[in-house]
Amino acid sequence: MSDDFAALIAQYPSWTKRTDKPVSISSEIFALCRSPTPREQKFADSEHGKLRYLLDWLNPGAVTGLADRGAKPFPVGAAIVKEKLVSTATGYELAARGIMVKRAPGFDTQFGDWEFAYWEAATGIVTGKEQSQYCAGCHASTQSTDFVFVDDSWRRP
Repeated sequence: MSDDFAALIAQYPSWTKRTDKPVSISSEIFALCRSPTPREQKFADSEHGKLRYLLDWLNPGAVTGLADRGAKPFPVGAAIVKEKLVSTATGYELAARGIMVKRAPGFDTQFGDWEFAYWEAATGIVTGKEQSQYCAGCHASTQSTDFVFVDDSWRRP
């Protein structure tokens, strides 16, 4: 499926932004999707550690599902890309991307038939059951909205 995720990464900048601008987040939220590296932890502990942001991108299926507030399952093919950004003197630097794609019924019923992936420049795209389990650890709290955070509850510790 990594080719599929590579295609999504190429396409998502043409999708709908969930918010007009990146949303400031805590180092705890920024570290989700995988454990922080020692370099990232050092940054998080520094005076600059509060300069982390998220910006979500939604394809048309995800826009529809979000408009319904997850009251019914998101349509097959719905995709969300979560950009993890670090503030710089000139704007934002992309640190990583979290990706979720709604697959056909029966793909993985434990996780609402969502496939999860994570991208960083150093590692490329990481997919598979272990990555999905890691992501679903947080998304499991949103089973009633088809494993998608449809409100700002993800911002609370």
